[in-house]
Amino acid sequence: AERSLQRALLLRADFPEAAYSLADLRVRAGRFADARAVAADLRRRSPNSVVASIISGNVAMATSHFEVAVKEYRSAFGREASAQILGKLHQALRSAGRAGEAQALVDAWLAKHPDDFRARYLIADAAFRDGQFAAAAEQYESALKTEPAKLPVLHNLVQVYERMNDPRALDAAQRAYKIAPDAPGVI
Repeated sequence: AERSLQRALLLRADFPEAAYSLADLRVRAGRFADARAVAADLRRRSPNSVVASIISGNVAMATSHFEVAVKEYRSAFGREASAQILGKLHQALRSAGRAGEAQALVDAWLAKHPDDFRARYLIADAAFRDGQFAAAAEQYESALKTEPAKLPVLHNLVQVYERMNDPRALDAAQRAYKIAPDAPGVI
């Protein structure tokens, strides 16, 4: 896979998707310097590259350099505000111990984009991973108002409710079962 991505970048240097995938492979392999090199090359070709900032942020997160990740993701978000980058910036801020700032960022985004399913789902997942079950439940519930039949959201909501010893877990599980009675995570 890595060779194919390198070939793709040789044929077309301005291929940010291939650069992102190559850097991601390298981060997953623990080859952080090699992933940084992909970001640096992309930045050299396109100084305002959003993808280069995201790659740099991903490397910083993987190496626990959370303030660097905040800087990189904030740069990317300033150039291209999206739910995906919002989720990354939110997680970096929380990891850097800046939960209040992370929440303010999310509140501002959701005030402008109240029906942004993806943003709510990403924020809920981050809260779930951090053990903030009430916040996760609130965002999963809001996401389900937009897309009530999303099985992964219901599945995660059931897990959150169970961890909170919330009796609504049964209702959410029954809703999931009605949507996909044969799904392994539902049975």
